Amino acid sequence: MPAWFPYVDVACVSAACLLWLVRPQIGWLPLILAMAPWVARWYLTGRPGFHTPFDWPLLAFLVTAIVSLWAAFDRSSAGSKFWLIVGAILLYYAFANWAADRGSKALSIQAWMLAVIGPVLAVYLMLSHDWDAYPSKISVITQIGQSIRSTVPTLSLERFHPNVLAGAMALMIPFSAGVTVVSWNEGRRREFVLGLGLVLFTAAGLFMSGSRGTWVAIAGAFIIVIWWLVTRLLVVGRRRRRSWFVGTITFVLLSVAVIVIVAPNLADKVFSGLPSLESGLTRADLYRNSLILINDYPFIGAGLDNFMMLYSSYALLLHVGFSTHGHNLLLDLTIQQGIIAVFIFLWMLLLMGEAVWRVMRVKRRRKRGSSGPESQARQQNSRQGVLLGTASLSIFILVVHGLVDDAVYGTRMVVLMFVPFAFAVPVLIKARTPTSKEQVRAVLIGVGILALILIFTWRPVLSLVNSNLAAVQQGKAELGVYKWPDWPVQDAVRREVDLVPAVNSYERALSLNPGNASANRRLGQIELSTGEYEDALRHLKVAYAQAPWDNATRIMLGEAYLANGRVDDGAAFWSLANNDQGQLDLRTAWYKNGEYAELFDHVKSTVELQR
Repeated sequence: MPAWFPYVDVACVSAACLLWLVRPQIGWLPLILAMAPWVARWYLTGRPGFHTPFDWPLLAFLVTAIVSLWAAFDRSSAGSKFWLIVGAILLYYAFANWAADRGSKALSIQAWMLAVIGPVLAVYLMLSHDWDAYPSKISVITQIGQSIRSTVPTLSLERFHPNVLAGAMALMIPFSAGVTVVSWNEGRRREFVLGLGLVLFTAAGLFMSGSRGTWVAIAGAFIIVIWWLVTRLLVVGRRRRRSWFVGTITFVLLSVAVIVIVAPNLADKVFSGLPSLESGLTRADLYRNSLILINDYPFIGAGLDNFMMLYSSYALLLHVGFSTHGHNLLLDLTIQQGIIAVFIFLWMLLLMGEAVWRVMRVKRRRKRGSSGPESQARQQNSRQGVLLGTASLSIFILVVHGLVDDAVYGTRMVVLMFVPFAFAVPVLIKARTPTSKEQVRAVLIGVGILALILIFTWRPVLSLVNSNLAAVQQGKAELGVYKWPDWPVQDAVRREVDLVPAVNSYERALSLNPGNASANRRLGQIELSTGEYEDALRHLKVAYAQAPWDNATRIMLGEAYLANGRVDDGAAFWSLANNDQGQLDLRTAWYKNGEYAELFDHVKSTVELQR
């Protein structure tokens, strides 16, 4: 391929991604521009691109996105995010094909490209954010922002939330640091100064964002780098150094996992101590409520970028939108694309880890076998190791920041999500490819384990598949037409639309597993809306027994008790419910013109007095 071709490839895909970013409703048209280099490469070389180790996970991820697009009740919003995911995959391939063809030299140029994005986003934040209308929670940042805006012309730019821009800048700052280190190692002082300037400018943008989650994630990446340097002083020999480094990190991660499992209340207190969201909910409340949607949509997902109204309608029991996403990468992946998407992402993380492990081993072997001045091959290997390390730190920041906020997958910045993985391609494609016999053996082992699990769990699993399908059908039927204030609450929609297919699917789920919490809760909700109060009480009692922590089930069960004349039981459940968003007012308002109006109003007033 001509030396200029990779630049054209990246430019075409980047232009397509930019179109999807600034015009989310544009649809498939930018795909023509993004795929043009593929056609040209096929014509010039006989193949559209290189095979990479991430081909299968990315293809599987795309399939789950297509299924999620089908499941969405708001196809327009889901379509916009779908094309951003397509753009993210194509951007990965633009970088991966270049890296596979040109090796460490390509990685260096790509790292410089990504390093420039950080300062660009920092400038965008400075010029687009209105510090008077949206002050930072840290007063000094607001004062600095106001001073900057007073000295530059006012530009009419789309405002992104500072956390969103911070999430993207956080992914890029390791590349700024990486090119700075490479420039220093190779004696290029001017490039070193330029790289250092990019680091400082991006860091300034991150500071002005006021995003404490990104600060914590970057601090974690910095600690890993420091620990890597400290291991050189603690042990002699690269093998022992690698074991200390990986072993310590693994021990810390396992310790945190054990603490979360053994003392879940501690994790809940930690998340509760984080800054509250703009909606007023704590992250602990948001995550706990989001588990309801995971239980409703475990396999198929709920639909791309459809979180807001699903969360309001079925987790909070509110009639208006509340929270655009789950503020957690893994939760959002599971809710939108199903648990399979999470395993695919973990698959990609393991491949990235394999690449890092292989570079560590290669560096050790080459160091043992070399003597005299550092050869060009040794220099290229050092450069590749540093840049792969920066890409790994970028992914580390994505994951750690994703535990407390989802500024990448949950937003339009998803276009940058897969780019860092391209830096592992040159290492992985040189690794030994498993033989056909080994691949068949691995597949047979996986199929055998899956078959063994299904032998003992096929009924609960099939029940969840049916309830997931039913939840998709219900969401499409209800939220596909619901719009406030045209409809007062979702209950009114349930009395008008055809929910028979969804109800039938829920009943099939219960025939396979009568304890299915999702099917019981969703059926109980429908029955409350349509006046089938005895059936609602029966289903909601089972749902509450399976998930007593679920606030939505607690509220609806209290409502079912009241509608069936069991006032004391209803009042007891409502007194335990979280009413921070005024859910009890909304449930009482639904009965204002019926026979239970005075009863519900009396119980609500009594509960409020008790509190």
